[in-house]
Amino acid sequence: MQFTLKKSVVAVAMTLTTPAVLAQQTPPAQPSQTVYITGSNLKRVDKEGTSPVQVVTAQDIKDTGAQTVQELMRFVPAIGSDSNYDTTDGGFSRGVATASLRGLSSTSTLILLNGRRMTPSAYADPNDGNSTLYDLNSIPITALDRVEILKDGASAVYGSDAIGGVINFITKSNFQGFEFGARASANDDGEFARRGATASWGKGDLNDDGYNIFFTADVSKRDRTALRDVKDIAFAQYQQLNGRFATPYGSQVSQYPTFYRESSPGSKNFGVNRANAADRLRTTLACDPSQQLVGSTQMGFPTTSVWVGRTFCNYDINQFLEAQSEGKDATVMSRGVLKLGETARAYAEVAYSRSERSYTGTPITLGQSSVNNFTATGVAEPFQAILEIGHPDNPFPNARASVGYRFANLRGGNEVINESTRVLIGANGELRGWTWDTGLLWNRSEKEDTYYDRLYLPTLRKLNTGTSLAALAADPTIAQDVTNPGRASILQWDAKASTEFGQLPGGAMGLALGVELRREKIELDPTPALAAGDIYGLVNSIIDGERDVKSAFVELRTPLLKNLEMDFAGRADKYPGIKTNYVPKVGVKWTAFDGLAFRGTYAKGFRAPALVQVTPGGSQVFLRDLFDRRRCEADERTPKPGATEVDCAKSAAGTGGANPDLVPEKSRSFSLGAIYSPTAAWTSWWSTSVSARRVRSCRVRPLKPSRTKTAIPPTSCAIRIRRTG
Repeated sequence: MQFTLKKSVVAVAMTLTTPAVLAQQTPPAQPSQTVYITGSNLKRVDKEGTSPVQVVTAQDIKDTGAQTVQELMRFVPAIGSDSNYDTTDGGFSRGVATASLRGLSSTSTLILLNGRRMTPSAYADPNDGNSTLYDLNSIPITALDRVEILKDGASAVYGSDAIGGVINFITKSNFQGFEFGARASANDDGEFARRGATASWGKGDLNDDGYNIFFTADVSKRDRTALRDVKDIAFAQYQQLNGRFATPYGSQVSQYPTFYRESSPGSKNFGVNRANAADRLRTTLACDPSQQLVGSTQMGFPTTSVWVGRTFCNYDINQFLEAQSEGKDATVMSRGVLKLGETARAYAEVAYSRSERSYTGTPITLGQSSVNNFTATGVAEPFQAILEIGHPDNPFPNARASVGYRFANLRGGNEVINESTRVLIGANGELRGWTWDTGLLWNRSEKEDTYYDRLYLPTLRKLNTGTSLAALAADPTIAQDVTNPGRASILQWDAKASTEFGQLPGGAMGLALGVELRREKIELDPTPALAAGDIYGLVNSIIDGERDVKSAFVELRTPLLKNLEMDFAGRADKYPGIKTNYVPKVGVKWTAFDGLAFRGTYAKGFRAPALVQVTPGGSQVFLRDLFDRRRCEADERTPKPGATEVDCAKSAAGTGGANPDLVPEKSRSFSLGAIYSPTAAWTSWWSTSVSARRVRSCRVRPLKPSRTKTAIPPTSCAIRIRRTG
């Protein structure tokens, strides 16, 4: 048992090994020292090719202390800050963890497991960079032998989504024995607690016994940590810089209602400003005096706010803010390899993973503005809380009123469950000088996203016909949980072969050929009440689509001289409704002298529109915190004279529907780097490489004249430059 104690983290790890057979990982014996490196289908002797590849070994993984693949990726310098993290609620992408290389978004970073694609998760996130989400939670970190990170464009080898690079997670092979481990960690305040256990078992030596079977299982749990409990930082500075927790203020909308008088009969305008607040605003101060606050600019209100200098009942929303959400994970994976002769093997992989994330959230509120509602096919009747004259809650005897109210007796937040099943069968071997590999892959992901206690419109509308707020809040039908399911899958067959031929001054040339057929599917279904337009202020995601993708590729290596080699790659991909896409790549490596080499690449890349972007349906959206430029100051929050705070906090609704005319996003990338590896005996244990990469990416959206009368530029381009060492 080993204990490691740090100032800000306490971790305990334990490994038990059966005494009869020591757990070990023995690489299969190879007739030569050639290996495959991510980014190429050609075997090579030198681990450093024309493209930069970072290898994270099993020992590196242990040294980081990472308990999940998501945590491991945070140690990779090339990973951008625009990755998705499931530690807090991510909106449309909540519950999923992704990786983004070079700041080019997760949709431009291809994730592989043992050299083959994963299915995108069952999400339809309309935000830029989230149309394709590969969930890292489905990969068990304890099963990994290494991670190979290609920091270069690789569409010419792997196809779509590889503009930013490729991350290939490679699991253990030829493992024998039994290994068990347990782990626990937390910071010195007892927060961010995590614990888990893993077991691995393997039997059979591939070379001696002709087979190997490997099985691993991992379970883990993490506790919720409230944001207000994260104190082992410069907390006082955090309060000053972010304005968070500097005062007890949370929200002026509570279970003690605030009433707004209608500006004129029938106008449905309930906006209030400082000039008319005395006549048109009424607050309820039935809360405990300890919960009563007087509004101030220190709380974040602009100087023109009606709440500055006004007493209200505070609602503590800070209690729901999280630094780490509660989560549970379970993964199992098995792999078997069987020798079919001297040069052929059959293999199979089966994996299942389940991740559960619970996010706390504030109970739902009503405001004085109208809120749009959606059905599965369009827009439902909007809702605006309007208390008629004589309504039991209306404090204005001669005018209608609206109300700001929080259903504090209801539960807020979400729960997301993602499950993934992966089955692969295949074979590889050698035949007449060719090394070949073929496999059939099926990978399916399922998602259940549950919203707690959403308002049920048929009951909520009773407010406008005379039902009191108290009676409405007590009605058991006022709210219901809304669970939206989703499914996504790929079915893929691929085959590739490589060989060496001819002779150049630097050695034999290499050739690789391959084909790939893939069927992609995704289904997202709203719950019946949501599809019928009976849920207040909640959007639908509706997708039911599939497509077949056909691909072929070729690679050629030419060792022109002993110290100069060039690589060439090309790929053709055919997507339905899109003309065949061709992308090339050229790489060169020159060894100036023993220990110093220079390399560079030029590549074209592409990212095909995600299935959710071209399939009828889409994700409905709310755009919040919009402001009227003519009625609000430049800071976007302060109303001009005569305007109200509502003018500076508007929302709009829309549908991020599919555009069947989308064509692939295309890119051109250039990279240049140097590799220095000292040859002296006392320094030969280390090497370093430096690379620079420039990517120019453009997405083209042609619009047919019959669909719009607005002149929109058909092409938008962005240039991103990233340098890493």
